[in-house]
Amino acid sequence: MLKLQAIQYQDRELMRDTSFETMTNEEWEKMIFESTARSHDHRYFEVFLVTEGDTVVGFVSLYAHSPHIISCGPEIKPQYRRLGYAYQAESLALKISKSLGYTIAAAYIKENNSASIRLHEKLGFEQDSAFVNEHNNEMRLYIKAL
Repeated sequence: MLKLQAIQYQDRELMRDTSFETMTNEEWEKMIFESTARSHDHRYFEVFLVTEGDTVVGFVSLYAHSPHIISCGPEIKPQYRRLGYAYQAESLALKISKSLGYTIAAAYIKENNSASIRLHEKLGFEQDSAFVNEHNNEMRLYIKAL
């Protein structure tokens, strides 16, 4: 059964094959501190390991944009993709978000990330707009009522 569990400092080795692998020690420590404090820039923030039994298949992060709007960012390790883990993990994270009082979920997705676009559409997100971000990436904004 898929579960989310709060990430801890000692979990660093479990984050191989994810974007966390490239973090410096200082960046890792800051992220763990903020996740444990549930606060980044005075807004709710938390990172969870996504586990299937004793196996870490990825992580999911939650970040509040306002008292009502939250974004959810799943990342599944390459060897576990296309098995439904991202869908299950984001579904669980959205339930947590709703229980915390958030009413809208937002997702900023690169135009060329077809897997994430499909995932969010399957979860019931609707495309709100398209734009080019500060890094010159073509993006889509998806939203969903919780």
